[in-house]
Amino acid sequence: MPIFLSGETCRVITSSLDYCRKYKGLKIFAYVVMPTHFHAVVACESPNELSDIMRDFKRHTSRELIQVLEGSNCQVALSAFQAAKKDAKGNTDYKLWQDGFHPKAIFTEAVLRQKIEYVHQNPVRKGLVEKAADWLFSSARNYLEDSEREIVLEIDHYF
Repeated sequence: MPIFLSGETCRVITSSLDYCRKYKGLKIFAYVVMPTHFHAVVACESPNELSDIMRDFKRHTSRELIQVLEGSNCQVALSAFQAAKKDAKGNTDYKLWQDGFHPKAIFTEAVLRQKIEYVHQNPVRKGLVEKAADWLFSSARNYLEDSEREIVLEIDHYF
């Protein structure tokens, strides 16, 4: 569902990533919030720690996003998330995120750079902007030198 069309829903994601960065040890090298999903290049001390952080992130953002959607009376999205819940576990009325997450280990700087570029180019590939740094909810603008552009989320620069 394209629920990340407003600054309010996008900020739920970026605020939660910021919390995980500041208080849970998550390193964020790149991110982009797209209309229907988000991508991030992140790291932490161990795979188990990453799994725990993502579990908590999804739990928290689900609650926050449902509150925003309810407050905005977004019935189409809420109905879709209620329908998705019918086949899911848990004690909520909605299922917002897909089960699990899809981490990929990165072992070389070349692959890391390629993944960061891939994340940043998502809005360009989808025809949403001409330049990656034009997308507000992306770390592409964090990598610009002397940028006058708004930075939504501080990241951990790799290069």
